[in-house]
Amino acid sequence: MASGIPGVDYPEVKEPVDVQCASRGDALTSFVEDSGNGPLTLTVPVDRSGRRVRIDVGEYVQLVWKGPEGLRALPAELMEVLPGEEPRWRVKPMGPATRGQRRNAVRAPMSLPVE
Repeated sequence: MASGIPGVDYPEVKEPVDVQCASRGDALTSFVEDSGNGPLTLTVPVDRSGRRVRIDVGEYVQLVWKGPEGLRALPAELMEVLPGEEPRWRVKPMGPATRGQRRNAVRAPMSLPVE
């Protein structure tokens, strides 16, 4: 359940979030519709071209948002897709929020000789 401090332990309502899906390599964009005490409700994420994305119910995702002191990340599972003119995703948090990272690879300083 999404419990704790809004913005730190889970994203707040109307908050933009990056959604990282296990089955996809790109970051998707979504907005939080409801983040009370229970599963989170999100707009269906879109890719860079603005197309809605479809994944299977039960897939694990990671939500990344800007918290008060930097990026935050929350592991979650897609529970259901709510049908309608504007479909929504209901996701269940699967662990505590941690410091977030949008990149798939960590940046590190590196120096090499150039010839």
